[in-house]
Amino acid sequence: MSQLDKDLQRQIALFRYGVIADLVHLPHGHRGIGARLKAKAALTYAIPGTDRDRIAANTIRGWLTCYRAGGFEALYPKRRADRGRARRLPEPVVQRLVELKQERPGRSVRQVIQAARKEGIEHHLAPATVYRLLERAGARVRRRAGSAPLCLSGGRRVVDGRRHARAESPARAPAAKDLPDRVAG
Repeated sequence: MSQLDKDLQRQIALFRYGVIADLVHLPHGHRGIGARLKAKAALTYAIPGTDRDRIAANTIRGWLTCYRAGGFEALYPKRRADRGRARRLPEPVVQRLVELKQERPGRSVRQVIQAARKEGIEHHLAPATVYRLLERAGARVRRRAGSAPLCLSGGRRVVDGRRHARAESPARAPAAKDLPDRVAG
């Protein structure tokens, strides 16, 4: 871990402590903690490492619980144990998707999903999720020539690392009104 990451983690832990500092001396179950948590949740903050500026009362309660159980060190952010792995798809399904792509490298993401469904895999397989899984596995994923990047989340497209509102794909066929009139021969 780089020094920058360590510094940011420390800043986050200090920020979390700053939010709960006036509550740590109160005994567990003390009358009025819930109201104080709601009041803190109503405020806006400059949260290190994110653009967000609000904190849910339950998140603050969780920090307080962590602090009481493990002290200041418990306020450091933890890496997810499942980081980089699909959380919704069982590992055998992920492996089979990768195998389907490797069996026929020319398959598109949609074709991989269709093949998985034909084999009886009934899990919801979002194209963006399957795309990410295949990319992480090192499988080249083809796109139609001129098509926009896959829709990644919330109906937005990512172009050059920036999210954009959903737009017409350049590969989409022109509308009939835009086609030239045919000349009868």
